[in-house]
Amino acid sequence: MKNIVLLVFFCLVSGCLSAQVPKIPDVDWATEQNVSQYENNILQCAAWLQQTPMTTMKNTRKDINNFVSQWSSANTTFRVLLFSDIVRFEEGDLLISFIAGWCEYAIKTRDYDKLNCAMAGIDVALLIYANNKTTFRRNRQAEKLQKLKNKGKLREKISKHLEKYE
Repeated sequence: MKNIVLLVFFCLVSGCLSAQVPKIPDVDWATEQNVSQYENNILQCAAWLQQTPMTTMKNTRKDINNFVSQWSSANTTFRVLLFSDIVRFEEGDLLISFIAGWCEYAIKTRDYDKLNCAMAGIDVALLIYANNKTTFRRNRQAEKLQKLKNKGKLREKISKHLEKYE
């Protein structure tokens, strides 16, 4: 009886977890004109990336990473600025996390300010790095950004850096 109860419990839990996986639409990005229709998908993907351990559902993660990357490139409402001299995330998953965080902030707030979006993207990348530290190789840049954030100096550093791009 105990085994049956455990089996039912695990089936219910796995059903709940699979319900949280975002639906990735099949999109021909070369011809798609209205990418804004996929904003809810992007929000779901950003949430999933933040909540799901790196070691689980690797194929799903690849699909989500690809969708976020393609959408952010096709989107014309705002542009994600990748400034590699500050945000050096060699790990593809951290870079996609940064992009997803930027997009999530911009979509939710309709604030396209580069500094605010960059801070949101960095926050998401640092969260994912911290929550999955054993999965990633040591990333000195992420650790440096975290130290600046902890000292309250990250926003100022990013702001000064963004002046170069204007």
